Amino acid sequence: MRKNIIAFFLFLAAGLPVYAQQKVIITMEDGETIEKKVWEVRDITFEDDDDVVEAATPEAVDLGLSVKWASFNYGASSEEEVGALIGWGELTGKNTSTNLKWYPTLKPEGDIILTDNDIVYQKWGDQWRMPSVDDFNELMEKCTWDFTEVNGVKGFTVTGSNGNSIFLPVTGYRVGDTVSSEDSCYYWSGILDKSDVNKAFGLMASVGDTAVISFDRYTGLAIRAVYGEYANAIVLDGFDVTPDQYSASITSHYKGDIGHITSLTLYYSTSSSLSNAKQLVSTASSSGQTTFDLSSLSYGTTYYYYVEANYNNGSKTFRSEINSFTTLPKYLEAQAVDLGLSVKWASWNMGATSITDYGKVFGWGDPDGSITESGKWSTTDFAQDITSDESFVNISGTKYDIATNIWGGKWRLPTVAELEELFSQCTVTYKGQYQGSTVNGYLVTAKNGESIFIPANGFYNANGQSMKGKTYLWSSERTSTTYAKYERVLQDCTNSTLTALFTLRMSVRPVCDY
Repeated sequence: MRKNIIAFFLFLAAGLPVYAQQKVIITMEDGETIEKKVWEVRDITFEDDDDVVEAATPEAVDLGLSVKWASFNYGASSEEEVGALIGWGELTGKNTSTNLKWYPTLKPEGDIILTDNDIVYQKWGDQWRMPSVDDFNELMEKCTWDFTEVNGVKGFTVTGSNGNSIFLPVTGYRVGDTVSSEDSCYYWSGILDKSDVNKAFGLMASVGDTAVISFDRYTGLAIRAVYGEYANAIVLDGFDVTPDQYSASITSHYKGDIGHITSLTLYYSTSSSLSNAKQLVSTASSSGQTTFDLSSLSYGTTYYYYVEANYNNGSKTFRSEINSFTTLPKYLEAQAVDLGLSVKWASWNMGATSITDYGKVFGWGDPDGSITESGKWSTTDFAQDITSDESFVNISGTKYDIATNIWGGKWRLPTVAELEELFSQCTVTYKGQYQGSTVNGYLVTAKNGESIFIPANGFYNANGQSMKGKTYLWSSERTSTTYAKYERVLQDCTNSTLTALFTLRMSVRPVCDY
């Protein structure tokens, strides 16, 4: 797939003032630079590079071990061929750079067996993969090694207890474009050196000395693949999280020797240290994913979690990294609509999930809706601790403001002046069954063409709903220790500022400043 990306930047450069620098400068990996004037370059194209090592599929040779071994090296077609000398985690097999960022990243997160950077697994699939350190140790300890020649090529004939054998040709190793000529074998594992992430482990075999050692990841080594279940690693390969206010769904993805996963356990807590973590236990699936459904969560709260795979009835456990998610706020935050007024208005009521949703109703000064939900009807329960201090009449943005507490600091209850501005500076039209819904209300259209819809939700008193078909919206201002101001809109679209007891349940339409 070709992309003429640079042509766009050349076009932009052509529009620069004549005194601006107009050069295309390409810096090569070795530090060499290529400079051209913009007008000397028609375009620069990027294309997919198909120049990768061709890799014939070998036979899987049974040496009587826990895995079978490939009959020849990756990139070879016969047992005596060296094949490709490849950097660790590199997928083309031809990159000779010594910059670690290509192998496969500057700071790898861990082993690459059965991952997107396992060149064997990506090429051949099934149970083919790069070997582990344990695979190499088993090969060294349970097989006989004889330094021999095959068709004039030196190397080791490795014979299993069942009499079957493979031939590991002398490979040398490569750094940049330089290949060593020594009579030794060097083969990558898929295991990162956790004590120095600039390195990964590989097998070194020479006459009288065979060992697993670590190499710089950019070093080109041969790869001798293995075939079989990888009992030393279950790769917990990411999560999909869908949070709600009081629940969440977490899907854990995994791969590897799935058939021997005894159980999967999700640990979660509001503490980043996972102290007092709760647990959910489930089983593995051949699909490579398991979903955990969490309930009884708290809204607007961050939870930390990880998954642990129990392997082969507890003989091993594999644990993911700690991740986190945040549940949705108690009431879904609306969009801020610019009506060309002194403040922006929320696109829906507090507690709604769409513009045609009535939302919730609240007593005045209920900071999070819990007082209203508990069914309390005493004025002393609302705006608690508020005094008769006449200077404290506006709770907008304070601890009593439900918009600020639930949606965050930019949101607040509107003042009386802001409510009056909304209805005096905009055109108000009564709409029945707005947008095909069953909800009646008022379309408030600004001079700039933007609009919001306010459902006619009425209000609720201790006896139930009253005055449905009209809109009642709390302001942020009080008149006493028991009464606050609200805006009423009648079906004829006239509005008035009135007062009511804190306990009356009305809609809240938040605002935010520019």
